Amino acid sequence: MFEGHWKNDRRFEGKEFYKNNILKYEGNFDSKNKKEGKGKKYDFSGKLQFDGLFANDVLEGKGVEYYPKENDSGEQILKYQGYFSNNLKDGKGKLYNETEILKYQGSFRKDKFHFTGQLYYESGAIQYDGDFENDNFHGKGTSFDKFGRVLYEGEMQNGVRTGYGHEFDKYSHIKTFEGFFKDNMYEGKGTEYWGHGKIKYKGEWAKGKKEGKGISYDWDGNKEFEGKWLKDVIKHRTILYNFLPGQSPVLKSAREVKMDIKQD
Repeated sequence: MFEGHWKNDRRFEGKEFYKNNILKYEGNFDSKNKKEGKGKKYDFSGKLQFDGLFANDVLEGKGVEYYPKENDSGEQILKYQGYFSNNLKDGKGKLYNETEILKYQGSFRKDKFHFTGQLYYESGAIQYDGDFENDNFHGKGTSFDKFGRVLYEGEMQNGVRTGYGHEFDKYSHIKTFEGFFKDNMYEGKGTEYWGHGKIKYKGEWAKGKKEGKGISYDWDGNKEFEGKWLKDVIKHRTILYNFLPGQSPVLKSAREVKMDIKQD
């Protein structure tokens, strides 16, 4: 059912109703009786769903979407404000949870987080700031804990750490690793750090473990071993850095290391 103004035997501005006489839409129409321009759309119970721009019967342009709930002040709870295309969130916008706290702000494409944006925890603290693709972290970005402390900064693919990045300890906030990741594990060249910030190991990794050529360092930053590693265990020592406190490191070949071991 329609109620409103007509022009040249066409709907121009007015209201549409469901069969139970509950308001379905109010706003403007085009020459083909389709929603066009400013308008408001309501659900079957009469709750406001959308308020914004329409074109060819669908949301197209800037608008606002609401939850079918009311807050303590009796106002409907805001769900989304931003841009739409073909009834889907598309373009810049802000998405809120049912407690009226910002959940995401940034770019959308076909109802999904896409391009750049910021995702937030339920508390309102930022969770991630960076690139998205189809709702996943994808590209460069920074993830945070619930207290706003950085956990990871670098490249992501399909929601997991893949590419070059920096990892930080969740308690001390000190960098624990810098290098390449694959599927959230260390992969390729990278540097591991002690809890006080000095280098612990620098070299090659595979599936989160030391694998390939690398150099290990002690707590004070002095070189310990240089060689080849396999699943976190050194297998082939090519050089041992042997020294006493207050003295300069002494390089020893693999042959000298074997002699030292025999003498011990």
